[in-house]
Amino acid sequence: MMAYWAFTAYGVTLLQEGASTAGMVADSSDYATFFHKESHDFMDFAVRVPVVLIGNLDYSDPEVQGEVERITSLIEGSNPNIADDLYTDSWLRAFLQFLERDGADKDFNVHGIKNFTHVLQKEYLASDPTNVFSRDISYDDDGNIQASRFVFQVQNLKTIDDFRFIMMSFRHLFSTELKDYNITSYHPLYRLGEQASIIGFLLFSFWQS
Repeated sequence: MMAYWAFTAYGVTLLQEGASTAGMVADSSDYATFFHKESHDFMDFAVRVPVVLIGNLDYSDPEVQGEVERITSLIEGSNPNIADDLYTDSWLRAFLQFLERDGADKDFNVHGIKNFTHVLQKEYLASDPTNVFSRDISYDDDGNIQASRFVFQVQNLKTIDDFRFIMMSFRHLFSTELKDYNITSYHPLYRLGEQASIIGFLLFSFWQS
């Protein structure tokens, strides 16, 4: 019973003050200085969150391209702590910009998924060994795109509670407006956000009992 009360008291503190990464370690810890400094000065653009879109989509189809752009824009607008498109890593946006910029001169054929994927791999990704987008695309055994990763920038993150709301915003969006797609997202801080949600539920249940 004492342990339950102690956990409840901790939960009250967590929800009232908002947990930060600095609060995850004891003041005597060797990491305390780092976490306090990070949370005070370097949380404006400290965290990036990956989102994976799963499915064999025909990315050569302009309608599919438009739909993926709509999905990306919805995620960017789902929470005020998600930065705008300037900070988003989207291989599709970058590749379409590449085609618009260089495609006319080189007469790339991107009609049909096979041609599209060939130009993507051989002319765009392979031309630059440092191209980070090569790690954002997964192919099946036939060489077709089976999953895409897009990375979103979190801004002005002050507490774990802020990140919990991002997690909840994503999950709500994926289960409502984007429910027809297989979309998933994960970040290690989600675990802390889930713990905060569980504490809130336990506190609510306790006060209702």
